[in-house]
Amino acid sequence: NKFDDEISNSQAKAIAINGNDVYVAGFIAEKNDRQAAAYWKNGVFTKLPDNLSGSVANAIAVNGNDVYVAGYINSNSVKTAVYWKNGIAVNLPDNLMGSAVNSIVLNGNDVYMAGYIITAGNKYNVAYWKNGIATNLGDKSPYYSGATAMAVSGTDIYVAGYIGNDAFYWKNGTAAKLTETQFVAFSANALTIKGNDVYVAGCTRNDNGYPIAIYWKNGAPVRVPNSILISEEINALSISEAYGIAVNDTDVYVTGYNVSYQAAYWKNGVTAELGYGNSRGYAIVLVPR
Repeated sequence: NKFDDEISNSQAKAIAINGNDVYVAGFIAEKNDRQAAAYWKNGVFTKLPDNLSGSVANAIAVNGNDVYVAGYINSNSVKTAVYWKNGIAVNLPDNLMGSAVNSIVLNGNDVYMAGYIITAGNKYNVAYWKNGIATNLGDKSPYYSGATAMAVSGTDIYVAGYIGNDAFYWKNGTAAKLTETQFVAFSANALTIKGNDVYVAGCTRNDNGYPIAIYWKNGAPVRVPNSILISEEINALSISEAYGIAVNDTDVYVTGYNVSYQAAYWKNGVTAELGYGNSRGYAIVLVPR
């Protein structure tokens, strides 16, 4: 692509499928180290406008010919939640001290986005927006907190995220804290709905502080196993995280990275490695055949 000489590296954060077209959103790091939001359609690169302020795209959704990309623009070291519709930036309101979008969902004519808003006193508010109108979820927290994923099913709105070191999901504004039988449920990174079932993927942290990939089905935790050990001191459930989840019938697919720090996905707990060296899988989509 024509930007190859300008890019030092890049990162993909989200994926969407529309017919035979594959859309990927993320950011490029230009040679001046400025991050710039971008998306790729079938491998063709589009850089999104940000007035040279720096930006990151965290989410993407497609409806017909309309491409929605969401994330934030970084202006004077303050993040401002934004989405781009067909390349035109729209700043979201209520970004008092900073804000960002991590997830976007289209439902009919409605556009839903989830992320966080920072208010006075550096208080983090887990939040979502419907057609640009913000709704705060949970208590204002002095810790880094935010919504990472959302889904809409009928009239029900589901949001996943974390407040401090605790993982949560919300259904229509009502919080449900996610727990694990032995360790702390540290983060909720992805969410999907299948019928009446709510699946959330994320991680816990064991007694040594290592992350452990996990997902919850209707609040019940399921650890995601690894197939490779790097030492006898670290067991097969240590050092992994889950960032994406998808469900087809009774099959559960989770993506993230495994104990070898390699991008991977798990189908019903069986590992398939995707990358080499230090890599991660951030999103997974199932394509009907």
